[in-house]
Amino acid sequence: TKGKGGGGMSDKYPNSGILFRNDKKQPGDNLPDYRGTAEVNGVALEMAAWIKTGKEGKKFMTISFKPPFKGGSR
Repeated sequence: TKGKGGGGMSDKYPNSGILFRNDKKQPGDNLPDYRGTAEVNGVALEMAAWIKTGKEGKKFMTISFKPPFKGGSR
C-alpha cells in the first residue's frame, strides 16, 4: 500500500478496502470500532465497522459504506 501522498490499496487490489482501529473510540460511545476507505467499481467510499456480540456470544462485525465526507457543514 502507499501512503497519503497518492494512490492506495485499490491501485493494486481493485474493489477492496482497508480498515484501521478507531483510536478515538471510548467505552460506551457509538463511534465505530474501525474506520477506513474502499474503492468499489471505481467509486471511493468511507467504511465504518462495529464489533458486536450475538445472542450466543459469537462476535461479528457490521459494516457501513458511504460517500467520502467533503468538508463544510453537515
